Amino acid sequence: SSVTSELVAAHLPEGCSLVDLGPHRLKGIGNPERISALKGPGIRTPPPATECPYRGLLAFEADDRAFFFGREALVADLVERLAPGRLLAVVGASGSGKSSLLRAGLVAAARSGEIAGIEDAVLSTPGAEPELAVPDDAGRLVVVDQLEELFTLCADAARRRAYLDALLGLRCPVAIGIRADFYGRIGEHAELARVVAGNQVLLPAMTTAELERAVKEPARLAGLKLEPGLAELILRDVAAEPGALPLLSHALRATWERRDGRTLTVDGYRESGGVASAIARTADSIVDSLPAEQQRHARSIYLRMTELGEGTEDSRRRVTVEELVPEGASPDAVRALLERLADARLVTLDDGTAEVAHEALIREWPRLRRWLDEDRAGIRAHRQLGDAARLWDGGGREASDLYRGARLAGAVELADGGRAELNATERAFVDAGVAEAERERRAQQRVNRRLRGLLAGAAVLLLVAVAAGIVSFSQRDKAQEAEAAAERQALTSDAERVGALARSAPSLAQSMLFAVAGVELEDSAETRGDLLAVLQRNPAAIRTLQLPSTGL
Repeated sequence: SSVTSELVAAHLPEGCSLVDLGPHRLKGIGNPERISALKGPGIRTPPPATECPYRGLLAFEADDRAFFFGREALVADLVERLAPGRLLAVVGASGSGKSSLLRAGLVAAARSGEIAGIEDAVLSTPGAEPELAVPDDAGRLVVVDQLEELFTLCADAARRRAYLDALLGLRCPVAIGIRADFYGRIGEHAELARVVAGNQVLLPAMTTAELERAVKEPARLAGLKLEPGLAELILRDVAAEPGALPLLSHALRATWERRDGRTLTVDGYRESGGVASAIARTADSIVDSLPAEQQRHARSIYLRMTELGEGTEDSRRRVTVEELVPEGASPDAVRALLERLADARLVTLDDGTAEVAHEALIREWPRLRRWLDEDRAGIRAHRQLGDAARLWDGGGREASDLYRGARLAGAVELADGGRAELNATERAFVDAGVAEAERERRAQQRVNRRLRGLLAGAAVLLLVAVAAGIVSFSQRDKAQEAEAAAERQALTSDAERVGALARSAPSLAQSMLFAVAGVELEDSAETRGDLLAVLQRNPAAIRTLQLPSTGL
């Protein structure tokens, strides 16, 4: 026991030491007690059970091949299908073990020299910015896992096509893995559809015998024992679960963490939650143990690492660690939280990026499902905001890349309404959009003021012009009246002069002509009076004028 170990540790014979065998349940003691064994010359000591042979939610890698069981026949079939310049597609549902098959199966076999003509293997995933930077060597196997990332993470159709063209142009053997619910997207590339149709493997569910090997053989290799009835209980639970391999692996790992010394027990399995609930219990226990602020960060982290499906299941999304740090939060605190989640096998960290350990966590964790369903529209808007912010930041923060109008209003509501935790880049993007909108508003106000001033000036000028027009019309009318009066006065004067001439003319004929002309110029009392005066002075003229009327 630990007490005995402490007592004897300082008094061990030369060449002897203590080996930690892990926690054991001793008779009469309720809680597990850590047990040590003596190691030394002539002493047979059981090996320590400190390495878990189960990967949990993580895929088996090439280095885990020793513990990868149950798919031996399928790996042999895939190896037979490989050929230089030929592409092999492995299609399967989420949780069917595609990644483990490609990594611990094909890649491990290639690196071990078990595939004729193949000396090495290169493993890659497309990511958000797919680029096929692999050597084209006929003696090297190229494995592309999670090809569905071309459709879930990459929004550039031209870039997707270029990636697939390059993949199909390789001279070396190629194997790809793609989720079954994205199988139809293969048809978007005619040549890829033709090639996949001619060489594909639809990943079947593991048989009971294969699942039994996957449970028992890793434990045997690790020096562990399964309590009688445990394997049967696990296999019965797995049979009712779709996409059960990551659930199985996580439940076994959680059971190993609750082991009794070197024995995996039924009680430990049930305490873990079993195949159906182990993932949820592990994730809930981690989140519930966090302070309130870090719980909010954990929620934000998982939402950012989930890609919402468009007619397909939600999937995991690889993001940079910097993107996961909310504005104002400590980067070290967020990284420590990620490390804690990674230690629990709920998150994988790799070269500055993070992603959900397996899509089974997205399916099987009710709390995460609730977070996703609370505001899916808000999550999509936040994802679009994040993409736009990264483009703005990467493009030199040009004002032309900022949100405006309704999109800016929606981003502000998303940020300030508590619907999403923005990181520093996203907050700077929104703030820059608000500042640019305010600058444009002030500029528009200045333009409007200038326009109002111009309009007011134009109105004044119009009034002046109208007034000037009125005055001009008035003056014109007066001028016309004056002219008419002048003309009338001149006519009157002419008529008066002619009348005067009529009175002073030396002969009757001239007097009559002047008198008649005066009447014609102005038919007035004066001109008629002049004519009458001429006639009165010459009665003979009156008689002469009356003769025609008498008929004489």
